[in-house]
Amino acid sequence: MGSVYRANDSRLHRQVAIKVSAERFSDRFEREARAVAALNHQNVCTLFDIGPNYLVMELIEGETLAEHLKQGPMPLDESITVAKWITSAVEAAHERGITRHDLKPGNVILRHDGTVEVLDGRWKAPHEAGLIMGTAGYMAPERRRHTAVLVANRARVVLPGGRSDHDRELLSERRRVAGG
Repeated sequence: MGSVYRANDSRLHRQVAIKVSAERFSDRFEREARAVAALNHQNVCTLFDIGPNYLVMELIEGETLAEHLKQGPMPLDESITVAKWITSAVEAAHERGITRHDLKPGNVILRHDGTVEVLDGRWKAPHEAGLIMGTAGYMAPERRRHTAVLVANRARVVLPGGRSDHDRELLSERRRVAGG
């Protein structure tokens, strides 16, 4: 999407992350930003502000799940804990009618304190019609098959059952579907 910078919020005296895009954001992107800003959950990155081509967000210290998985698969107990944190974030979004287009290890941060946070990205606001978007390997199967008529705003959370590509990668370091 662009570059991410660490910055100091001089008004509130806190460190923030600023994501800058080379291009102006689309109306769709702004709707997605408003959807994520409506979430207030310990496992979802907080969005503080949006501009024509930038986002100001909570600065999260840690490593992405993708970086962590380069070391090999996680032990089962650690995988279950991470899956619970991610599921909690997605479930909170679903309760507000917000879905995630895709959820991939690069958009999940493992904090130094052991908690997990889902970063900004392809959140879909309630009743938003249009294209099915996301990274195929990390989308709910209903979205990949383009059969998401009734499930468009409630794509299932499959982490606990270990049936999605995200879960497969978390537990075994392998992916079933290419593209992401």
